[in-house]
Amino acid sequence: MKKLISGLILSSCTLMAIEPYNAFYITAGGGVDFTDSINTSSSTLTYEKPYHWFGAIGYQFKNYKIEIEEIYTQADLYSVSEVKAIGDFTKSTQMLNAYYCAYNHSKMVLNLGVGGGISSTELTNMIQNNIHVSNIKDSNIATFNGIISLGYFISDHLSTDIKYRYLYTLEGDNFDSFGQNSLSFGLRIDF
Repeated sequence: MKKLISGLILSSCTLMAIEPYNAFYITAGGGVDFTDSINTSSSTLTYEKPYHWFGAIGYQFKNYKIEIEEIYTQADLYSVSEVKAIGDFTKSTQMLNAYYCAYNHSKMVLNLGVGGGISSTELTNMIQNNIHVSNIKDSNIATFNGIISLGYFISDHLSTDIKYRYLYTLEGDNFDSFGQNSLSFGLRIDF
């Protein structure tokens, strides 16, 4: 009886396995960043844990995929060099990512990716000691990322994934170079 049940489970997993394929796709989602500070040339800005949204369009070619992605990060500032302050911290990033997709005999797939692009980082509406402070912005700064995600296929054309990303932005005129660790949840539709 145990062999029969085991055989049925294994055969059902094989029947429902996702194989490498070719398709255009779109994906979107959101998550949280674990980085809560950034340095400027003269101070350290500390903010609430940021949240982010992302959207991408790409092409899956068997075990590989390539995509163009937009990431938008937002957080509320709460101190500048340990002195209480308020303001809006935002970052807009455009990336070109390439992935290797490790399919197995199930509906799950492991994705390993790298990418490069540009970021614009900005601090606006800043008030410290009841004084409005000028906005700070860096535009078109080189950015790189490494990604690992685990996807699950709900159907042949719909999947979801959980993604860890390390995003590193080089030094600009106003902000020092900095890295961000983030975790996100996304949904993908294949065409």
